[in-house]
Amino acid sequence: MWKENWAPDKSAGALRASIKAEERLFNRFDDRGTISLDLQSHRASGKIINVSLNGVLGLFNIHDNLPKMSKTINLDIEFANNSKIEMIESTVIRIQASHRSTDNTAVEIALKFKDMNPEKKHQLKKFLSLMVKKTRGCPYFS
Repeated sequence: MWKENWAPDKSAGALRASIKAEERLFNRFDDRGTISLDLQSHRASGKIINVSLNGVLGLFNIHDNLPKMSKTINLDIEFANNSKIEMIESTVIRIQASHRSTDNTAVEIALKFKDMNPEKKHQLKKFLSLMVKKTRGCPYFS
């Protein structure tokens, strides 16, 4: 757990902020895979922005029928290496306009995974452990 006041003086404050920023990079991983949401009236597909053991952030071009906040929906994830995890129950926690696209209909949707069965959780951990090996290099975590 992050302890806010561990630094003994102000000169260590920048280091503390740097470590906290680096720590976040190691908790979420970029991927070029796709994500599909199973919405009531249709299926929305988008790109993965980043993913962690707790959830996923995706970029979508949805013109109407956005999911409602706190709504439970199922999603499928296909990573860039073609591995798939299907039917993950998740909750919508954030919807926002995207600055990553010039399209006016682009939205970012953050989803928090609900209780995954052990097999799906193992698949996700296995994929993220491969990503950790690719993103290592930070001197604080090597």
